[in-house]
Amino acid sequence: MTTRHPGTTTLPTAPPRPAPRVEDDIARLRALPARQQPDWPDRSALRAALRSLPPGDLVTREDVDELRHELARLDAAGGLVLQLGDCVEDIDTDVPAATRAKVAFLTQVRSHLRTRTGRDIVAVGRLAGQYAKPRSAEFEVVDGQRLPAYRGPIVNAPEPTPEARRPSPARLALAHAAARSAHATLADHHRATARRDPI
Repeated sequence: MTTRHPGTTTLPTAPPRPAPRVEDDIARLRALPARQQPDWPDRSALRAALRSLPPGDLVTREDVDELRHELARLDAAGGLVLQLGDCVEDIDTDVPAATRAKVAFLTQVRSHLRTRTGRDIVAVGRLAGQYAKPRSAEFEVVDGQRLPAYRGPIVNAPEPTPEARRPSPARLALAHAAARSAHATLADHHRATARRDPI
């Protein structure tokens, strides 16, 4: 196809690009190297643990679109984004109670910031998934003992012993269950407060 304008030469017009398919994006991402993977000692157990995870996404495309639109509205209005959260979340705790406490703190800080600035605030919590910690080294030395680095509760435990630091595929299921629990708590909060003061 060509385009012609008065007094100009004819130029070729590039054909429209097809919209990317989600499956193609997933395949492309899976082909990339995973540079922060631990040295899983039992690869068959890892594959079994991954297959055993419940199907379905905790965060949907609609959730992402809703946040994108909210951020665009906020930017147009000159608002601010408040992002808070743990460096790593604890999966061996009362996850719903911990999530409610974090949401209460986030709400309090956002309210204070909104009062002080007079601007709209969107609060973004690093919740329901902060279970992995990237590391610059595979090992660390604790009290003279060389141990695998602590990579977050989705991989191993923080206690400085060889047993605790051994990567465990079973932790994937524990972390996923904690994420589901936290996500359900957040959804309950959103349903209860969205009309009054959405977060």
